[in-house]
Amino acid sequence: MANDFTTRIWFSSGTTYTWPEQQAGVQPDVGVCFPGGGTRALSAAMGQLRGLINLGLLGSVDYISCVSGGSWASTAFAYYNAGATSDAQFLGPITDPANITMSGLDEMDANSLGWGATQDLGDALEAAHKAGVPKDQLWAAAIGQVFFARFGLYDPSTPAYFSLDTTTVKAIQAANSSLANATFHTVRQSSAYAMPYLLINATIDGPTSGAPYNPDPLVMVTYSPLYSGIPFQQTIDYVSKGAAAIGATVSSTVGGGFIESFAWGSGSPTATPSNGTVQVPPPAAPFGLVDASGTSSSAFAATFEKIKQLDGLLPEQLYWPPMSSGTQQAAALFDFGDGGNLENYGLIPLLLRGVKKIILFVNTEVPLSTSYDPSSGTATSADVDPNLPPLFGIPVTKGGTPAAVNNQVFPSSDYATLIKALQGMKTAGNAMVQPMTHQLQANTAWGLPGGGSVDVLYVYLDQVESWKKQISSLDVKLQLDLGDVGDFAHFPNYKTIDENKLPPWSLTQLTARQVNLLADLTCWVVRTNQKAFESFLSS
Repeated sequence: MANDFTTRIWFSSGTTYTWPEQQAGVQPDVGVCFPGGGTRALSAAMGQLRGLINLGLLGSVDYISCVSGGSWASTAFAYYNAGATSDAQFLGPITDPANITMSGLDEMDANSLGWGATQDLGDALEAAHKAGVPKDQLWAAAIGQVFFARFGLYDPSTPAYFSLDTTTVKAIQAANSSLANATFHTVRQSSAYAMPYLLINATIDGPTSGAPYNPDPLVMVTYSPLYSGIPFQQTIDYVSKGAAAIGATVSSTVGGGFIESFAWGSGSPTATPSNGTVQVPPPAAPFGLVDASGTSSSAFAATFEKIKQLDGLLPEQLYWPPMSSGTQQAAALFDFGDGGNLENYGLIPLLLRGVKKIILFVNTEVPLSTSYDPSSGTATSADVDPNLPPLFGIPVTKGGTPAAVNNQVFPSSDYATLIKALQGMKTAGNAMVQPMTHQLQANTAWGLPGGGSVDVLYVYLDQVESWKKQISSLDVKLQLDLGDVGDFAHFPNYKTIDENKLPPWSLTQLTARQVNLLADLTCWVVRTNQKAFESFLSS
């Protein structure tokens, strides 16, 4: 049809995948994971990015893979085009522990990434709701207003697409005259480093018509500058637990490849793909950065549903699986969810792409227990970040993520070695920064073939006594020593939701001093472990 979009399409077959960014020259050498965890994750990532840039190491990174709160930081970092005039303003200044003061911690530039963490997402949701924003778009509108608007990345009056660069956008517009005047956000350019390729990870939760499901067989979906989609194709039986259709089973194929991100949410193809392109009915509205990051972080929308007794806040999009042969499955409305509901690090998407070295920042709310015995063969969320043991096939018997039971990618025998090494560092008062080499295990749920090895540098967020001892401010020390009743309760492992026990709809709001102190610590950890990072990247 005349108004159809023309989009590139990439098919995958079995466990043989096509990665468009690698065809365009991105190397699968080094990736960094910025995981979920709300404003704690954002604040930690702010400091970690600050440290990597200061050491000149970001230019060695090929991929940033992010989830939920980590996506708020990573997406804004990759695309900001207003407000902040430099990385130094966007990420904040480097402050050594000896120079930390309470008055300094209270300073927060409104054009810095951290400012958003001090705002009330609940208020933004209420405002969007009162403005008549459709329920399934409320969460994206709220995070757009809080985390993206001041950086030129969200304007509800002018919805925008996103892509890689001006060359890519010109090719899209040449193939689609209807988009000649459309707004596209493109990855910003830096004179100091090449921007790593961005992967924003969420989940596809099942057809909207039968939701909710029990169990919910989640599958990771990835949004990126060149494309969006799911590589591994599988057919899933979704069993409804909804009152209207309890027990009914809906069988649907998901995965099989990618289309360009501007066409995400489109209707199914109107003609057979030809020469790597396909025609599709355009989506109802542009799919933007706030939609991608909002979907990746939508666990908070589910929380808000319960608090305000609202339904239908989870993002919904038309979805169809790219079919390289046979009959194309028609587009249907699907629910999408938080990437952390399945794999909170964004690690496995990097493994699928064959990335050889991965810096994994474990920006968790769970301090590592030094009394936990990792050789016991189990774990709880009181022992260790519950997203870590499933990667080794270690069951989390209390407080884990149900869908993560299918996430084993590393040998179980590596687990105790890693945890004991981290525990030793914590006991000595040092930052937990530990390199490991793992043999990759095959994982049929993810379509990971296994074989070969990967190097991982684990950086576990926790208290660091050697850093704390260097703080000279008596006021800051006093508040830290007050523990869970002070201004820095739970530091640095702030709670993901309601850290400050504000009215329950505040969700993620932190104080400026909480944000700044956490970013100061995480930056310091990177900078003072320069040799460990450089050795890891060069080996």
